[in-house]
Amino acid sequence: MAALEVDPHEYVGLKCLWLSVLLQAFRDLESPRNFENRGGRVRKAAIQWFNSNKVGTGSFLWICRMLNLNSDYLKRASLVHCNQGAKYRKKRVYTTVESALQQ
Repeated sequence: MAALEVDPHEYVGLKCLWLSVLLQAFRDLESPRNFENRGGRVRKAAIQWFNSNKVGTGSFLWICRMLNLNSDYLKRASLVHCNQGAKYRKKRVYTTVESALQQ
């Protein structure tokens, strides 16, 4: 196998890993101000990550491209997610990403 080729099984694992990163970023938008999250740092970092124009490995745009997701849709969804109540957010995280897969 050449250095740049990826085993199809490894590729599926990589996609799952990066999808988990994306889902965690949505969860981080829900982070309250508490001992582990003084001043909402986790939430603020998640907002910055979604709004970043960086395209390097692990960036929001890179993950969307790798997973073939609509980054504009997810960026808008992250703003809605951030501004809604916790009950609404918890229900919407997975359906938002699921919808982006269909865009």
